[in-house]
Amino acid sequence: VNKTQKYCNGSWNIGMKKFLKGKYDWRVLACSDVIMQKDWIKKISFREKEMYIPCIAELKEIDWFNGYEKELKGQPAGFTMILSRKAVEIVYPIPKGLKLWFGDEYIIRKLRNRGYKIIQSAACAYHYGSLSIASNQFTEAIIESDKLEWSKLNKKVLL
Repeated sequence: VNKTQKYCNGSWNIGMKKFLKGKYDWRVLACSDVIMQKDWIKKISFREKEMYIPCIAELKEIDWFNGYEKELKGQPAGFTMILSRKAVEIVYPIPKGLKLWFGDEYIIRKLRNRGYKIIQSAACAYHYGSLSIASNQFTEAIIESDKLEWSKLNKKVLL
């Protein structure tokens, strides 16, 4: 791991911090191993009090697959999330003790506690599946540390 490696959650924090200093209304948080379909942005509704996660498609289907919007219950995988400025203000920063795992769960739980709906968008994505951590020799130890940190955070009400 090089000195600038921030892992997933640290990278998302850097992106959210820069976003909050800017003028844009929406922010995409995504893993580095995701491919979005062409013109995906045209398939997002961009409503306040909603956070969007793309539907999942196979790579060979990505350009023609048509998803549909629906509210997601439970804990969906947040490998790509589209958040409004207000949502980013609520969730930033992801706690520093979480490096690889639980950042998406932290964001989703915190937004739901504030009345947000988590929406599967009509936009589709292909996720190669944890390629960003598969090659890291320290992954197992980092994940175990994240599990301990999450168990502490999870006992608190994430408001």
